[in-house]
Amino acid sequence: MGPSQFPTKILREDEKFILDHGKHSIQPGSASTLLLTPSSSRPSLETLKKLEHEYSLRNELDFARAVRPLVVTEHLGHTAIVLEDPGEPLDGLLPGPVELTSFLRIAVGLATALSGLHKKGLIHKDVKPTNVLFDAATGEVRLMGFGMASRLRRGRRTPEPPEFIAGTLRYMPLSKRVE
Repeated sequence: MGPSQFPTKILREDEKFILDHGKHSIQPGSASTLLLTPSSSRPSLETLKKLEHEYSLRNELDFARAVRPLVVTEHLGHTAIVLEDPGEPLDGLLPGPVELTSFLRIAVGLATALSGLHKKGLIHKDVKPTNVLFDAATGEVRLMGFGMASRLRRGRRTPEPPEFIAGTLRYMPLSKRVE
């Protein structure tokens, strides 16, 4: 039996993906999971490649820092990825100003997660509140949304033209080139 046979709760939906919360197993007491599916009834090749790429990184992702893909499946006729469920997306938890202690817990957890990824030679490329999951009970922060992630290359790279830069513009760091 697949995840499509169990009730789910939509955590977020955007122009490319739907993130559902539910159960992947019919076993009583089974852990909850996340289900990432294309939001379009006719997903683009780019969207399907992002799902495939995220799943391909599963063995490189540190379970303490990243939401690991568990299995590729079919959900309502579409390719989907079942993911671990380590908490709630940050964008839904923080609708307004945040208490300083909570902010620092999240910031330290996020910095630790990014540092762990970089030590493994991975760059996320799309860090934003929807891709940060937080468990308020444990203070654990984990990243998801590795569809654009890349492996670090040694040496210097030339900048890519803007049409090839991946990520969400609103959350991209700005930098000045110093010569």
